[in-house]
Amino acid sequence: MTALPRPAEYPDVHTPARSDARTAAAHAVLPRGVRRLLPLALALVLAPGAATATPSDATGTAEAASAQGASGEPAVRAGRSWGRDVRWLPGSARWSRAFGNALRDPMVYVLAAGGALFAIDHWDRKVSRWAVRHHPIFGSTRRAKDAGNIMQDVARGEAVLTLALTASGEPFSSEWWGHKGRGFAAEFGAWATPLGATLALKKSVDRRRPDRSDDESFPSGHATEAFSLMTLSNRNLEATGLLPSLRTAVQVGNVALAAGVAWSRVEGRKHFPSDVLVGAALGRFLTAVVHDAYLLPDEDAERLRIDASAGRRGGYLGLTFRY
Repeated sequence: MTALPRPAEYPDVHTPARSDARTAAAHAVLPRGVRRLLPLALALVLAPGAATATPSDATGTAEAASAQGASGEPAVRAGRSWGRDVRWLPGSARWSRAFGNALRDPMVYVLAAGGALFAIDHWDRKVSRWAVRHHPIFGSTRRAKDAGNIMQDVARGEAVLTLALTASGEPFSSEWWGHKGRGFAAEFGAWATPLGATLALKKSVDRRRPDRSDDESFPSGHATEAFSLMTLSNRNLEATGLLPSLRTAVQVGNVALAAGVAWSRVEGRKHFPSDVLVGAALGRFLTAVVHDAYLLPDEDAERLRIDASAGRRGGYLGLTFRY
């Protein structure tokens, strides 16, 4: 059988025999299916203990988070239980606030602008050829693909684990299960929405991949999901009892993890840089919009509060208006 020649713009890249041996040994120890199940198994094992250690009353550390987290991620307001404020039909005020939060996110602008800049003067193909020729991060095309898949699985497991860590009332009570269930449904929608948008774009744009395997290069589904999972995990962390310094460190690590997944698709010869940047922007923006619209509490509902009390020697009536 005669092997088809590689396109001229992508020279043949040989992986050293020693690297192949190490990769084969790693696959023999941890088959692909097992590796994909490890993050979820870890999350399921750690979730009950983590949930038990989370403060459950309204004055607990986790529920005393401010409406805006230290990392800039919108968070559950003080005294709110995570998942309690889910609305199946968010009103216009919630959608307006969610779009406003997402439009003010500098990460969305940086990613979208980067995707546009790579279209200038064929930088897309130039950077793609350079990455495939030199493999600056992962060392080979095969290892780039494998590392990207492993990092994606880790991100999925962390999204589940951080959801379990959120303070949703007394652990394993009926209220806790209800809040977790509603929050999970909302976050599943926030994860699925950008993936659906990415799939629709893939079918309509028909851009050939760098390895010419098909015409679904734009945008990158891996980058979309990686930045969607990063957004969910970082928002969940704002509703946990982790120390602020530790929480911020994990959130920064999540951004690096998502970026690693995105770059692995370039070095793995599956996408051009603009594919992963636009996919990342879609994942970040749409996930933030859906998450905030369904999960964050109504601000308008708490602008007017009436407090009343009565006793033997009189009573009290108070009206509080927040503006």
